Parts: sequence; structure tokens; C-alpha cells
Amino acid sequence: DATTDAANQASVATAKAAEATTSANAAASSATSADNSATASSTTASNSATSATASASSATASASSATASADSATAAAASFDSFDDRYLGAKSSAPSTDNDGNALAEGAMYYDTGDDIIYVWNGSTWQTRYYCIFHYG
Repeated sequence: DATTDAANQASVATAKAAEATTSANAAASSATSADNSATASSTTASNSATSATASASSATASASSATASADSATAAAASFDSFDDRYLGAKSSAPSTDNDGNALAEGAMYYDTGDDIIYVWNGSTWQTRYYCIFHYG
């Protein structure tokens, strides 16, 4: 009969409408979750970019420090060599070259262990300048 068929069709239509509403709600929820995930991904990407920039800056600073350290080491070595060329140390006899085997520089000094005297090179000869105050013997 037509009334029964119409009632059945109305019941099916109501059920399908409820299913459609449920599907629409689920889709809306999925869309919200996707939007939240996209926002989180964007934030993570931004944080990663910031970290990469900071790492690059740190690497540059580290390279600058390494260069400064190398320059300082070179300057220290040069300073010591200059000192080593001027003060020749304790010797048992007058040296004819500096500690590197180079010509003596004017003002070079050495301490003579035999006579307890400090000598200074004047450019052509060793001259007595100071007597040692602390002679143990």
C-alpha cells in the first residue's frame, strides 16, 4: 500500500539525513584538526628557521674566535722570539750569534756564568753592564 511505502521512505530519508549530519560534523572536526596541524607545522618550521639562523651565527662567531686565537698565538710566538733574540740566557762564554743562530742584535744580553756578569752587545763588542747581586757560592 502507498501509505506504508511513503512512511518507509520517510523513515529511510530521516535516517539518511541523520547520517549526513553525522558525516558533516565529522568532516568539520577533521577540518579543524587539519587547520590546527597546519598551524603547528608552520610554527615548527618557523622555529627551525630561527634555530638555523642562530646556528649559522654561532658558527661565524666560532670561526672568528679561531682566527683571533691563531693571530694571538702568532703574536705570542713573535714576542717570545723577539725576547729570545735580546736575552740570550746564561752562557759559559760570550756567544757570537743569538739563540736562533742569527747575527747578534744591538742590546742583546747574556749572563756569563763564569764571572757572574751580565754583558750587553753594543753592535761590535760585549760590554759589562751589571754585576750580579745574588752570587751563591
